[in-house]
Amino acid sequence: TITTDNNFAGESPQDVLTYSMGYQIADSFAFGTVVITDILSDGQTFVNGSASLTFDRLGATTLINPIVPATVANADGSTTLTFDISGALVGAGHVDGGDLLGGCIPTGGSGAASLDCGATNATSGTLTYQATINEAFTNTTGNNTNIDHGDELTNEAEIEGVVLAPSNLAPSATETGSNDTSVAFNIVSSAPTKTLHALNGTICAVANCAG
Repeated sequence: TITTDNNFAGESPQDVLTYSMGYQIADSFAFGTVVITDILSDGQTFVNGSASLTFDRLGATTLINPIVPATVANADGSTTLTFDISGALVGAGHVDGGDLLGGCIPTGGSGAASLDCGATNATSGTLTYQATINEAFTNTTGNNTNIDHGDELTNEAEIEGVVLAPSNLAPSATETGSNDTSVAFNIVSSAPTKTLHALNGTICAVANCAG
């Protein structure tokens, strides 16, 4: 979404965008070493300090603000942001450490007991951050580096983690889980305008041109 619309109505250079990615853990699953990898296309700049994470588990909410990603500038002008979700939860002192447990799985694992899903709250979270639309692309291989109307910008994100055993939260040696999402938009096109400058040789600022 557009947080600050600085020029034309719609996405255009100098605007500030807010990206938000929500996720939910299936009630009977658990994941560790969870990261979100986000790729901003060329033409956008991550706003340092703007990222935050909310994490909901069994009705309790943990807010991590800010969450600081590892940032890599790629050769094609895009930027890769890696958010260590598990690491951030550990740093926040979350009761489950860096593990993301579904609503049916108690802290520490279920042990030999069957999973109790009688009255649970979904485990979910939301990562939010801001980016600005630049005036020009950083990749200069094209003929025109200016960001103009109709140019397409994108954002792609993937969340991935190691599957844990529900009974004792032991990590799988081979199994991971992931999900991805993406969005694309075009720079808004500005409509031309026409005004009357002079009438019969008289500048409109001097005479009334309404007639």
